[in-house]
Amino acid sequence: MADIVNWRIVSYEGIGPIVFGMTPAQIEDLLGVPENVRTNRSGERDERRSGLAVRYSKSSNGVVEVELKENFRPIIAGVDILAVSDPLAKLREIDPEAYECFGIAVFLTLGVSASLHLGSKEPGATITAFARGRWDHFRADFKPLK
Repeated sequence: MADIVNWRIVSYEGIGPIVFGMTPAQIEDLLGVPENVRTNRSGERDERRSGLAVRYSKSSNGVVEVELKENFRPIIAGVDILAVSDPLAKLREIDPEAYECFGIAVFLTLGVSASLHLGSKEPGATITAFARGRWDHFRADFKPLK
């Protein structure tokens, strides 16, 4: 089993050693060569490493989103969010103005999004830290998170 890595999320600044706006070359210097690089349906560079996805702005080529899976444990507002019994409830406690958009929980105060089955045993549960403005063009689709 891989070692667990605790990465602190600082709202709209970055996550772990990654700072939003870093270039692919800076991320490669920091984390090594990605295992997979593709262009997502929005035309953005999407790099995959074990348990980690890094996405870059199409216009600036700087990091705008970091998705943690598998062996990563996000620390949000000082809380190991995956160590609590109900991570979504804890996120809502920290940021009560939460939304749902396309099946994703969005916490604008925290600068994070989470899959709605976070904390369940279902595979694919993720926490994603994002840069300021990342979700702005979807605001019309936001619904209060229930």
